[in-house]
Amino acid sequence: MLGMELAGKKVGIVGMGNIGTLAARKFHGGFNAQLFAYDPYVPATQWSDIPHTRVATLDELLPQVDVITLHAPLTKETRDLLNTRELALMKKDAVVINCARGGMVNEKALYEAIKSGHIFGAGLDVFDVEPPPADHPLLSLPTVIATPHAGAGTRDTQERSATQVATQVIEVLDGKPARNRVA
Repeated sequence: MLGMELAGKKVGIVGMGNIGTLAARKFHGGFNAQLFAYDPYVPATQWSDIPHTRVATLDELLPQVDVITLHAPLTKETRDLLNTRELALMKKDAVVINCARGGMVNEKALYEAIKSGHIFGAGLDVFDVEPPPADHPLLSLPTVIATPHAGAGTRDTQERSATQVATQVIEVLDGKPARNRVA
């Protein structure tokens, strides 16, 4: 079995907030990826310093990209964001990355898309049920890489996160607006 390279690929980023921005910078700088961005909640001026193509709809994004990576909160609008219909719109051999929230990708539909050979594989850090049961069908597929919702966890990130939370709590208690608020 052969994998696929990321160099020069078309990468779709759903969610242009802090984490989506970091992902965009890594895909562009590390792999010279052509970036496509979708986020109906941020202004058109977002990412003026990152080369990308902004798309107006998910349906416009999906057929163009080799890789889609999700960086949005789980809401009514984003639950099952990628389901059977959406996965069918994607290129054959595309890769789905979900490090955002379980429930954004319909796991049964993703399993079927990979098993049938339409989608190449997935990188998953989140599942509907966490941790996923050992017999979860996606875990049986050789082109699925899964981590226990801690794929980015390091000592440094934990220390930085704790410091940011404490700082923001103090700011809110001082009457300042909350930064990095998640819906």
